Amino acid sequence: NDRQSTAFSAAFDVALQKASYDFVFSFNYYPILSSCCQRHGIRYVSYVYDSPLVALYSCTLINPCNYVFLFDYTLYTEFCRKNPGHIFYLPLGCDLPHYDSIIPTPQDHANYDCDVSFVGSLYTEKSPYHAIRTQLPSYIQGYFDGILHAQQLVYGYNFLCDIIPPDLMETLDQLIDVSPSPGYDLDKRTLLGNLLLNPMCTEMERIHLLNSIGEHFSLDLYTQSDTSPLKNIRLRGIASSLDGMPKVFKCSKINLNLTAKGIQSGASLRI
Repeated sequence: NDRQSTAFSAAFDVALQKASYDFVFSFNYYPILSSCCQRHGIRYVSYVYDSPLVALYSCTLINPCNYVFLFDYTLYTEFCRKNPGHIFYLPLGCDLPHYDSIIPTPQDHANYDCDVSFVGSLYTEKSPYHAIRTQLPSYIQGYFDGILHAQQLVYGYNFLCDIIPPDLMETLDQLIDVSPSPGYDLDKRTLLGNLLLNPMCTEMERIHLLNSIGEHFSLDLYTQSDTSPLKNIRLRGIASSLDGMPKVFKCSKINLNLTAKGIQSGASLRI
């Protein structure tokens, strides 16, 4: 549980008694870590690689122990005022010596050589909108379908949250639970966009683009997602981030980066 856990807090207390630490570090931001660090007076350094990240709306973000680094500048401008001097903009880093040291062998070329490749999720497992859509009136289904298709055509500005009218939000509130968790400074419209619409838009875009490319080119896909909506694509299973993925990149004539719609002005780690 990333918000509160008596067992985790107790284990954290025990761990800090066993040695001396300069700071606690995590990839992405976890409110429970911030609370534990604040209680002990130790710095909490968080390096965020997801955008959006609902955990950033936690009221713990204002804790003085936090040093939070965001790779999406739009996200940074949204949160930096909440804890001045403790929220920073930092593009995602890359271990160049490690990746440069990976030289594909003849066997690697036999396994990974391809024309076009994509390594990543289709977001089919990250889109709870599918389960909720059937509960919505046909008008709201059509409205969401329209803005989801429109957002796929726009880069650099995410309007999915902005154009949900108040009356539609009231109707949604009666049909599904869109209330933020306790301890979060987050309005329902933003929660809806981050948890439902952005993942769904990313799923729709990735399926459309991959199917479109697959009609004209040889495309290899490395993913753990449900691939049933795809056609004319060679499915290759998964590629580990540290070993398999760089070999795929080095052995592909073209590698695709399909940036998730929640990322508004950042470069993903894939790049």
